Amino acid sequence: MNNFKDSYRNPYVPPVTPAQLKAVGKKPDCLYWSADFHCWRLSGDWVRPYATTGRLLNELNLSIDPKA
Repeated sequence: MNNFKDSYRNPYVPPVTPAQLKAVGKKPDCLYWSADFHCWRLSGDWVRPYATTGRLLNELNLSIDPKA
């Protein structure tokens, strides 16, 4: 299993599942791989600039999917 930091840097395995995002009222496609930043990012009008993906997921009370 990867450590917490690496979970955001694996382009093949997102850190959370679409079901987890739906459960907190977010669209699954708001999570995307950023080729510019080489990590998973979140999009939408609820995302604050400069907030990390980890921080935003934490605020949504989402934890890393164990398969990530």
